[in-house]
Amino acid sequence: MFAKPALIWILATVLFVSAAMVLAPVVLVLTGDVEIQGADVQAARFYLVMTAILASFTMIAAVQLFRLKKAAFWFFVALFVMNVGIALYFSLTDQFTTQEDVKTAGFSVSLSMFLSLYSWYLKRKNVLT
Repeated sequence: MFAKPALIWILATVLFVSAAMVLAPVVLVLTGDVEIQGADVQAARFYLVMTAILASFTMIAAVQLFRLKKAAFWFFVALFVMNVGIALYFSLTDQFTTQEDVKTAGFSVSLSMFLSLYSWYLKRKNVLT
């Protein structure tokens, strides 16, 4: 059995906590405990569902990474594909309203790519079983 590298502890903890913080208010809105204010409620619900899926995958990937399971690699690859798809969708439909939106999408794609590559490296080195 391998001792967990410090980077795995840090990544798994930060990813799990940040995804949980994103998921909590989304669940409140989707369950109807908090109302969505604004005209386009249907579009807002769609974005909330996408956010919930991404946050759920992130939490699962973080747990799998912490447990040193190969499934972490596949969850991170799925996150990368979803982030690229979302960025392309927003780009092609002109829904990036500010430069900050573009930076956020770029950061999400870059982070998920790093996590995919790092988990691939761990899988290749037989750290993930």
